[in-house]
Amino acid sequence: MKFLTIIIFLAQLAVTFFGNTVSNAINEFGFDLLRVIPKDSNLFFSPTSISVALTMTSVGADGETLQEMLNVLHISDLDEQSVLRNYKNLVDLLNQTTEDYELRFANALWAQKGYPFLEGFLKIVSQNFHAPVEQVDFVDNLQREQTRLKINEWISKITEGKIPQLISEDDINELTRLILTNAIYFKGKWLHQFDPSKIEKDIFHSLEGDVQVDMMRIKESFEYYEDESVQLAKLPYAGEKLYMLVVLPKQENGTQELEKKLNSELFESWINSTSSAVVDLSMPKFKFRNRLSLVKILQKLGMKLAFENLADFSRMTPRNDLKITQILHEAFIEVNEKGSEAAAATAVIMGIKMAPALQIVLKLDKPFLFFIVEKSQNLVLFMGRVAKP
Repeated sequence: MKFLTIIIFLAQLAVTFFGNTVSNAINEFGFDLLRVIPKDSNLFFSPTSISVALTMTSVGADGETLQEMLNVLHISDLDEQSVLRNYKNLVDLLNQTTEDYELRFANALWAQKGYPFLEGFLKIVSQNFHAPVEQVDFVDNLQREQTRLKINEWISKITEGKIPQLISEDDINELTRLILTNAIYFKGKWLHQFDPSKIEKDIFHSLEGDVQVDMMRIKESFEYYEDESVQLAKLPYAGEKLYMLVVLPKQENGTQELEKKLNSELFESWINSTSSAVVDLSMPKFKFRNRLSLVKILQKLGMKLAFENLADFSRMTPRNDLKITQILHEAFIEVNEKGSEAAAATAVIMGIKMAPALQIVLKLDKPFLFFIVEKSQNLVLFMGRVAKP
């Protein structure tokens, strides 16, 4: 069994704190991502982080480019002022540190100095997403590397070192003009902690075969629900403002089928249908991280123009010569008997539009045809096929 809803855990933070149409949009966006991200391994990501970074970027988009972004983010039916107001509230709410848990959420813009970004764009993003704007230099090779290290250091600080190197040297170049970043970090203790003495070696039936794991076990009163398809439980963190929802499909290897039909309506029906019950819960300890490039994934969802030379980011710069060149996301999760630690970061990288590259590569490494032609008459004297040289 794979913990289906653990991988959308950070989206659930939005539901817990911010139950409105924007949080529903973030969740729906997360379920869309879940359906299109390859399913051959463990997965963990923050739809909230990705959504916020893309929404900040959309403030500078216009026309069909903007419409595609809003559609993919599920906020096309909301007016811009409402979206901005709700995201501002969301950013405020996702910064809480108490004696029970730590929750940090931060945004920043890293803008090429001297490049004519529209003041209105920078002001809207800065005010509504609490995203300070820092002037940097991507053009100079030495300055670009220092900027990259500075951005990674900022992300690492927010995430307590869990996301130390989001942006690599190959992700930016002298044509980069803007990077929009988001980072989120959570660390919380279980309200009902697992007894370390009851952790035992057990078998986990993965899709690739049985593996041995450290299995935690607790018998406690949890909010629980089951139907013909799933069993699920809410595991509250100390302070009871956050919880982890674990969902176990009853069908063998049923996570993929469940992911196909998962949407906000089904998700809300789950969380609204739980009731208190004594549950004998067994759960493996686990820790892993994922790093994703989201360009192809978002293109599959319908966000295409933003990455092309036809991209319209005219509300970002009067030159309208920018497009998204890369979207990077990395997330980390550790779940043990004490609680959970999770971190994620997203970077939307904007660069100058370029004409198609003139360099052409022709590698005849599969069957091909060939012809010998008389030039003056374009007469084919010989023709053939190389199927196996």
